[in-house]
Amino acid sequence: MAEPQQKVTPISQYVRLRCSVWVRRDDGTGDLDASHDLAGRIELYLTGLWPPTPIISIEHDSGPVRMTDENGCNYSYLILLLQTETV
Repeated sequence: MAEPQQKVTPISQYVRLRCSVWVRRDDGTGDLDASHDLAGRIELYLTGLWPPTPIISIEHDSGPVRMTDENGCNYSYLILLLQTETV
């Protein structure tokens, strides 16, 4: 889920990007360790890329954080801070 934030410059703004990662076991439950590991690998991959237009930069904001939803499913999420063009 992407949430627009404040403007950085007259032509760019921050966007907070939340990435939720859920890895399913064969029995249908969530594998918390695997989802946490995958969330970390996704972040390393995304922050190591030369960002495509309209993204100017990608930085770590928080996570990965281990979570359990209201249904008892285990997952991890991380938040990345993007700087994007607004023009």
